[in-house]
Amino acid sequence: MKKFIDTRNWIEEVGTAQRPYYFQLYSGQRGESDTPIGLFDLLCDPAYSDCDDRTTQIMMLGRLLRDVAGQTLAALSVHARVYSGAGPFFDNLISRHQDEIDEAGAVEFDNENEPVILDFWDEWTTMASLVKCGYLELYERIPTFSVQSEDVTTEADLRGPFPVIPGAGELADYIKVDPEKLQEPTWKPHYVKLEDRVEEYKYYRTSPTRK
Repeated sequence: MKKFIDTRNWIEEVGTAQRPYYFQLYSGQRGESDTPIGLFDLLCDPAYSDCDDRTTQIMMLGRLLRDVAGQTLAALSVHARVYSGAGPFFDNLISRHQDEIDEAGAVEFDNENEPVILDFWDEWTTMASLVKCGYLELYERIPTFSVQSEDVTTEADLRGPFPVIPGAGELADYIKVDPEKLQEPTWKPHYVKLEDRVEEYKYYRTSPTRK
């Protein structure tokens, strides 16, 4: 039986991707996995795919997107807002502690009135967010994140976060997931549209002191 560590790995600088899924971070690092869930072992936590507590997994997804918004995108002067399944969770313009404001002063963003949206409804939306904001490029030989709404039929298996299209096999070559085609997945069962998620996380607004 394969161990989880045998199903995903970081790719050496001169190495070539071999597994069905691989990504390249904006920093140049590359990782690959046999399964879509295994990608999050590399991005979130080494034991992500082995975690049987869904709340813990969602918290890890939220932490990942918060860090991308608060560190990577903020450093690039990109205004970004993170959504949980309930509503606004973090905003790198709004969710600032008073000591940060006193130290850094006003923050100037190139897109102040049109924030980039990052969504951790589930793994699919999290990965789509990372692709769309330019944090990483994603390649796959099994259509998963590149699945379009028209591909999802009543026969598709949508019980988990990743759609499975009947009859879809592994492709001979990788296809790059196109960020322009990653639309809000309203075809997901029980999915709530972003515009309808209005419950703010308790620390979403500026806090008087660092927590």
